[in-house]
Amino acid sequence: MLLPWMQQLGPAIFKLLASDQNVKNLVGTRIFPHGSAKNPQMPYITYVIPLADRQIYAHAEQEPVGNFIEIQIDWWCPSYEMAMRLGDALYQALECADITIPGWSMGRLFAWGGWPIETATEGGTTYWRGTRRYRILQCRQ
Repeated sequence: MLLPWMQQLGPAIFKLLASDQNVKNLVGTRIFPHGSAKNPQMPYITYVIPLADRQIYAHAEQEPVGNFIEIQIDWWCPSYEMAMRLGDALYQALECADITIPGWSMGRLFAWGGWPIETATEGGTTYWRGTRRYRILQCRQ
């Protein structure tokens, strides 16, 4: 079960991405929680929130000062060049961005891991996928 502050994180990430002009120019509003989009037009973005085991979040609920939340952002593109452009736009939009989640004070995002752009073919369609994980450092209000 997601705690109330966790339920607010997805909409906050969506708003942060959808309001960035460079991201918007590349994907419009094709930004989805992971697994919720059914065959969306590329390019698009998915996010996984929260990304960690329950112990971290139980600890964050009891002693939130100095804790972090982990999220994962994936982007799916019809070409390698577009995947690189979108990855750059996402990094510019999210790295050191401030985010407010009801019930918590301001948080700040920091990239902490990623993978090379990968390519795959499914159903005759080739796509390129990028992945980056972020940590959000925040304190309870």
